[in-house]
Amino acid sequence: MATLFLLIFYCIAGFAVVRAFWPAPMRWSPADPIRLALSLPVGMAIASLVFYFCYPSVMAAAVFVAASAIIAAIAVIRARNAAPDRPAISMPPPSSWLRWSFVLALAATICMYLLILYRSPHGDWDAWCIWNLRATFLFHGRDIFDPTYANYFWSHPDYPLLLSGSIALLWKVNGEIALWVPWLLHFLILLTALAVPMTVIRQLRGEAVALIAGLVLLTARPLVAIAASLYSDVLFASIFAGATAALTLANSDDPIDANLVRLAGFLTGMAAWTKNEGLLFFCVLTAVLVVAIRLPIRKRLSAAFPFLAAAAPFLAVLAHYKRHMPVDPEIAAASGHFFNAILDAGRYKAVLTGYLAEAIRSPGMVLPSSAVLALWRLWGDFHWRGLRSLPIAPLAAAIQHAGYAAVYLITPNDIAWHIGSSLTRLLLQTWPAIVMGICLIGYKQQRSD
Repeated sequence: MATLFLLIFYCIAGFAVVRAFWPAPMRWSPADPIRLALSLPVGMAIASLVFYFCYPSVMAAAVFVAASAIIAAIAVIRARNAAPDRPAISMPPPSSWLRWSFVLALAATICMYLLILYRSPHGDWDAWCIWNLRATFLFHGRDIFDPTYANYFWSHPDYPLLLSGSIALLWKVNGEIALWVPWLLHFLILLTALAVPMTVIRQLRGEAVALIAGLVLLTARPLVAIAASLYSDVLFASIFAGATAALTLANSDDPIDANLVRLAGFLTGMAAWTKNEGLLFFCVLTAVLVVAIRLPIRKRLSAAFPFLAAAAPFLAVLAHYKRHMPVDPEIAAASGHFFNAILDAGRYKAVLTGYLAEAIRSPGMVLPSSAVLALWRLWGDFHWRGLRSLPIAPLAAAIQHAGYAAVYLITPNDIAWHIGSSLTRLLLQTWPAIVMGICLIGYKQQRSD
């Protein structure tokens, strides 16, 4: 029971943090569904930081609850003078068949999640050799920087601790390692990856568009398969979508909402504390902020300062953690392999064909979902909006994948194996943000009064 209470506190703390960054009046506000959708990953981030600083003390949970109370007090203070949220767009309600289609798709997703867990209760390879293994290591109170563990290069000991630290803290409160904890946590993360883009779309484009986007996401079988594998990629996808959504919302206001820019920076720092790919995402979204923000060129760099300041705590903790960890042998090998790799035309061909093949065969992602979105745009009399800025989420996803392609080129691994074992997960990391970005480009002209 205490474990469930702590999990609820994850959400309470996360909601308070989002409210502190992006304040609104004390009453329930139009954008609070978006804040609530972001609450779990943000709460996990705060919990993992507290666990890291308190480790191996058994007081980490108590410190986290106290920190949650302080954050909630800050959110209340910020709410006193907060401007009201922009009201959600008023659109005709969706048809009942659309709502029931979404409910049935969600029920099928839940069944698939449970069936995959029944088949592989410990998750897949990365779960039991990286994420849950590290959580087990932390649960037993071993030194984080124990050289014995640091030498298990196959387990990537330099990977960040947001997910593993959150699970280990829940296990600490539970008193023992229990498989139901990561099962429940990853199921809630799966719902978060669905809720973040849907709540943003509902706010800006209406419930019908949000339900269609939800159906598109639920057709992506890798979303539920990787969530049930207990990997960190679905968590990263929800943070990626949240950060690009915050920057999109900031960019749609007049003037630019600095609170949302800071929230985007905070979420981007969280991404870096989740996976190594998050460091690339931090660089990508910083560049997108400078390029796509609707400000005069001279003011764009100054607008990046609150973004960078909000990301700084996670980057500082990550730097401290990685300073004590050995360099991954793949990184060291890549430096000697670099010039030969970039001159090898065969590797460029392998990366390109790998992306094309994955787009065709990946169940429910890319081509099938893009066809659904295209048909919906035509069927729904969807009009392109007069764009005042570049679409942030698709732009960030495109640059992120350009970075992934560069990594494929320069790493010394067998490129066919490397692409085959990871590309589906990398596409999934950006897929909710891409679907959200496509839905936010246009709007229906007909609105209800």
